[in-house]
Order: sequence, then structure tokens, then C-alpha cells
Amino acid sequence: MDAVLANLPPVTKGWCIATITASLLIASHKIKHSNLLFMPGRAWSTQNWRLITSFITFGPLSFDLIFTLWQISSRCSKVETSFQTTAAHMPLSVIDSLNARQRQVLTAFIHRNKSLDFLWFFIQVSASVLVVATVVHYRFQVTMLELGQVLISALVYIDSKLSPHEQINFFGVFQLSNSYYPFLSAAITLLSSNEWVDTGSDIFGAGNGAGVDGVGGVGRGMWNTVKKWVTHPLMYYYLMSYGLGHFWWCCREFLLSSPLHYEEDERKRQLRRQTLLKYGIKKFDLVREALVILLLPPWYWIILSKIKQDRM
Repeated sequence: MDAVLANLPPVTKGWCIATITASLLIASHKIKHSNLLFMPGRAWSTQNWRLITSFITFGPLSFDLIFTLWQISSRCSKVETSFQTTAAHMPLSVIDSLNARQRQVLTAFIHRNKSLDFLWFFIQVSASVLVVATVVHYRFQVTMLELGQVLISALVYIDSKLSPHEQINFFGVFQLSNSYYPFLSAAITLLSSNEWVDTGSDIFGAGNGAGVDGVGGVGRGMWNTVKKWVTHPLMYYYLMSYGLGHFWWCCREFLLSSPLHYEEDERKRQLRRQTLLKYGIKKFDLVREALVILLLPPWYWIILSKIKQDRM
């Protein structure tokens, strides 16, 4: 275990250590498992620690915990290792005003603080999980007790988008592209759930009659089955985790890096700006500026200001 943890990036390592510590405390009866779970009524009032502990508790020591740690150490570490703040995530007006030396200073700062930048992103995704889990609890009466599982699934989805063509060995049975892994994993989990399997009997049980009544019974059985599947807690779980994963991936890696909002080629970007100035056109990309405010770690606003004033 020490050898595995030693090779993990800082944020992933901290998450694994916190998870193992919580499990050991639960197994040794120092802490009750139920006191660490996410219960919105208590978490947002008198027991605020649940807002944090619900991300690190996965029950006592067990095989399921080992699988969970493997998911964290493999998927989260991949996202953290590949995580990189770029010029596309910063205010365009500030980036275009920097000279070559200032750009070098900014690049050095970015490489030096990769883990800190990922920690900010990790906190943002976790906060969104808290908000959506609270809304789902009060709006649909579905409670996600272990928010860490939702966060893991969101990171699995983000990883599948970051490296879609990577080949994944699915439990030694076959290989598939990483882009399909989240959906295959969700399908297997949903279909293997006992409650989902039991709902299938509603279709055939309702169709035991003869003639028109039998056909109507099958129709009612199928409708009841669909309703159960749609309102099943597992469905909310995957919609929530993959929906949040897609939102953060789309905002950070797709929209901000899209040529529509940011041109990587500096020469083309400068030419476009000069052309707009020549004809007196002032362009303000509201979507991009809003995303920059949302995603850029707060310390970059101070650093960019200092770099621009040649104070670094």
C-alpha cells in the first residue's frame, strides 16, 4: 500500500489516505458509519462535517473498499496528472497584453502549481455534487448517502472524455475504448441490480390473462416497469454523476478550448484582433468570460496582475 500511495499525485493520495483512515475508524468502532453519511437536513445545519466526510466514507474494510480505492487511485490520478491550466482558461485581454518574458514567468508558475490548480477543480466538482445531491433529495426524495461514489463516477466520465481512444481491459474479458467504459459500467450495474431484475416479473406477471386482458396486462406491466426504472435511485445516481462530469468537462476542455472562443495560434489571434480594431468592432465574448470567472483558480487573478506589472 505504501508503494502504491507513494506513486500517486498529491490530491489523489490525500483522498486515498482520508478514505483508508475513515474505514479504519469505522472498523475499529471509533466512529459510527451513519454519522459520516450525507443527510442534507443535518449536514446543512448542525452537523457540517458530513459535507466533507460523505466524500471519504465507503464503509468498513472490505473488498468493495479495495475496488473503490483502485478506482480513485487509477481514475482520479489520471485526471490529476493530465490536468493543466492553459492560456485558454485565462482572460484573453490579459494574455494578449503579456510579452514573451511575462509569458515564460506565467508558464513556469502554471507548471509549479499544477496540483494546487487541480485541488481547486476538485473542490468545485465536489461542491457541485453537494448542491445537486441536496436538490435531488428535496425535489425527488432520493438521498445519496455516499457522495464519494458520485464524485468517482464523475471523474471516471471526465477521464473517458480526456482519453477517449485509450483501450481499457474490462476485467480481463475484452478490451474497449475508454469513451464507452462509463456507460458499460453503468449498464452492468443497473442490469445486475436485484430490484431492477425483479421489475421484469411485472411484465410477464401482468400478462398471464388471455386475449385483450392479457395484452392490456402486458402493456400495464411494461409501463409500470419503465416507471420503476426511471425513478430508481441508481438512475438518479448515474444521471447526476455523468451529468456533472459532462458539465465540467464541456466547460473546461470543450468550450474554453474551442476555436470559437480561443485561437491557439497567437499569430492568427493577433491578426483577428487587429482586423476587428481596424473596422472599429469591439468583441466581448460573454460565454467565455463567464466560464473564465467560474473555472480560473482565484490566485491567478493576483498572479496575472503582478506579472502584468512586472512585479515577479
